[in-house]
Amino acid sequence: MAPVQFAHQIRHARTAAGVAPTADGIVSAAVAKLRDGAIVDAQLGPSPAEASGGDGASSASGVDLSKEKFLDVTVPAPAPAPALGAAAVRAEWLAQLLGGSVNDDLVASRLGDLASVLVSVRLPSGEVVKVSGGYGNVVPEQRFSTERLTDLETGLRSGMASVGLKVEQMNFEVPMQAAPVIIATTADPAGFVAAAQSKETFTQMLGDYRNLEGWYIEVRDSQGWPVWISAVANRTGVGIGWTRPDFDSLDRAYPNG
Repeated sequence: MAPVQFAHQIRHARTAAGVAPTADGIVSAAVAKLRDGAIVDAQLGPSPAEASGGDGASSASGVDLSKEKFLDVTVPAPAPAPALGAAAVRAEWLAQLLGGSVNDDLVASRLGDLASVLVSVRLPSGEVVKVSGGYGNVVPEQRFSTERLTDLETGLRSGMASVGLKVEQMNFEVPMQAAPVIIATTADPAGFVAAAQSKETFTQMLGDYRNLEGWYIEVRDSQGWPVWISAVANRTGVGIGWTRPDFDSLDRAYPNG
């Protein structure tokens, strides 16, 4: 199957300015692009089976995993989350943003590419829990929207209002291009969750969402509890969703198409 291209453009291969042409240097620089404290730890290494000395060093397709690069990322879970399910979404999303940035700079520096991003969450207690991970079949070095953040925010606020959401907070992660982080509230949780089944709702909220680096949208009820979360990292082709159990039958929490 051919790799998927989400962005309208592919950027020319280059080594990022100021980044040492080593894999570890690229990881360190990518971590520094995200907000302070977003990443607890990030390490490149072989497959988990290979690293542990196990005998499962080949994938189902016969690929020698000992020659593959895996990015192992630990991300802090936000304390206010009422359940690990909700907290894990944002953690995995940040790890995927990091993975996309690392992969593209590895490719540009001719240092190979990533096989997968492995994600763990550090809970407020200090316990580290493995969540999941992955990496989609996507074209590397995509150039997503370079719209000014002020203009992008104006459009996003208008889009959120058009589907009945009140934006409480908005900021941006910029691993390469902008990925909005939006916390919004709804007076009709069931109605919104049902409407969010359609890609038309995502288009109303985000505009040309395939041309964004990614997004994190957390919709809360009037009491401030998360109801629905959608998080996508287009550079790695990974989408993660969470819906509160009492609404879970209504929606998949990411765009269908």
